[in-house]
Amino acid sequence: MNKPFLSLLIVFSLSGFSLAQTNEFHEEYKYRVDFLFIPSLDITMKISCPTQLQKKNVKMLEFYTHTKKVFNHIFQINNYYKSVYDSNNFSIFYSEKIIEQPNVRQTLTANYSDTLVKYSNKKSLTLPKNTHNFFSLLMHVRKINIDEMEKQIFPVDIEGHLYEARFKYLGEDIIVVGNKGILTDKIEITLFALNTDQPAVTEITDVFNWKIASNKGKRKIWIEKNKPRRIIKTEFYLSPTWLTAKLVEYEK
Repeated sequence: MNKPFLSLLIVFSLSGFSLAQTNEFHEEYKYRVDFLFIPSLDITMKISCPTQLQKKNVKMLEFYTHTKKVFNHIFQINNYYKSVYDSNNFSIFYSEKIIEQPNVRQTLTANYSDTLVKYSNKKSLTLPKNTHNFFSLLMHVRKINIDEMEKQIFPVDIEGHLYEARFKYLGEDIIVVGNKGILTDKIEITLFALNTDQPAVTEITDVFNWKIASNKGKRKIWIEKNKPRRIIKTEFYLSPTWLTAKLVEYEK
């Protein structure tokens, strides 16, 4: 799925934003997701070079997810996620998803201001300042100081549900990618629901947003110890098993 950056410019223009165009990507990574130890999903993550939005430095993060052919007849996924976030404090400015999976064909965008988010389906929600979404939270955990992470709390919006995110440092671990062992920081991410009475902004959603915020979910992430602090591996518990994504290729 190829979503040109021009579409983002149009959205921001209509919303009163001004964003410089760039076709360059600062980072690009490929991951393989295993379900029950079976390769099931390919993910490409792209992070743009910094640019300017409302006199702030921002980056654009894109996720492309596709099921492998062997899984297409079971649960075919062709989903796309985009987030534009402040590259200093990782608060979210804009998000977009385009979903193609069984029984769900959905496009949903969101524009964030200081304390408000407006979704493309006319729903809106008051937010704390510097709210993240889950994707910008993943970018934040790459940069946060290990010694400080357990002292901080981050507000997170997941389609109208608000959470407090906390990090717990679990120590160092070596993850083998190809034939190379990479020293990593192992971190647990916990989400605590804040507005439990608030209905979601959409009655149906994709499997990622549905499961990632589950109160029964468990989330672990392995971050490269040295720069550029790549995400090497993630594990999310999606009942009845763990879903593991692991770096398989790195391209600049």
